[in-house]
Amino acid sequence: MTLALKDFDVKLFITGTTRALPPCMVLEEAKADYELVVVDIRKKDRPAELVAFNPQGRLPALKDGEVAIDQSVAILLYLADKFDLLLPKSEPARSETLRALMVSSTDIMNGHGSIFRLMRRDDGDYSRLISDYRQRLLGDISRCNDVLAGQRYLAGDISIADLMLYTIVGQYDRAALQRNRFDALISWIDLIRARPSVQMAESKCAYMYDVSGILGQEVLNHVTAMESFRPVASTALRD
Repeated sequence: MTLALKDFDVKLFITGTTRALPPCMVLEEAKADYELVVVDIRKKDRPAELVAFNPQGRLPALKDGEVAIDQSVAILLYLADKFDLLLPKSEPARSETLRALMVSSTDIMNGHGSIFRLMRRDDGDYSRLISDYRQRLLGDISRCNDVLAGQRYLAGDISIADLMLYTIVGQYDRAALQRNRFDALISWIDLIRARPSVQMAESKCAYMYDVSGILGQEVLNHVTAMESFRPVASTALRD
């Protein structure tokens, strides 16, 4: 049963990372009354209210009455179940959605993080390793494109998996996607971007790419710069 929105007192703590956006999108999809608390991680101190339930100050973090959660995927799952949306209840749709969510949040999003960290290191030459990560990442994105060529969303209906993936690939340069022949992905990006909830969440989080630059445009450009690529073995939505 879906609970009335008045039963919720939700506070979402975020900072300038791409993982901040999906929870905000879900809250907008639910038309929930929530407070968005922006935390500048360049400052040493965290808000006392955040540290009280999250001593390490990890972000994003959610406080909903007595419930306190960090980790973006855990927050998405909690909100999807709480508001009864964007996550199927029955099988096999639920498992397919969870698998798509893991590909988006671990393989693709973490792939970007690995490239970012290696690009920032100055203690050696990591160009070969960066190239390997990029090939693997582009392989995962290519498989997502293949899935979307046959259906509107990653797991059938719109889900938290789509919102997570959009957070990354929605920032890609359109010309780079066209060069790599990701036509289905381009159409899907337009479909997700047209949702009022996504537009509202992006408006509220518009600052985030300037706060800490965790996944800056430099990484996005680097990943999609190749004219063509050879996918390598990787976790994928469809083998």
